[in-house]
Amino acid sequence: MRHDLNIAGFNFIVNYIFLHNFQKNELMGSFFKEMGNLVSGKMGLW
Repeated sequence: MRHDLNIAGFNFIVNYIFLHNFQKNELMGSFFKEMGNLVSGKMGLW
């Protein structure tokens, strides 16, 4: 479980960086926003 949480945290950081770097690119922004929502939903289940 801890391993999954570490992955979720890592994904959150990666998504945060990509969202800020590619916020002008709607396609990339939408993709990473969706990934972020999936990660947030996963953590919400815990």
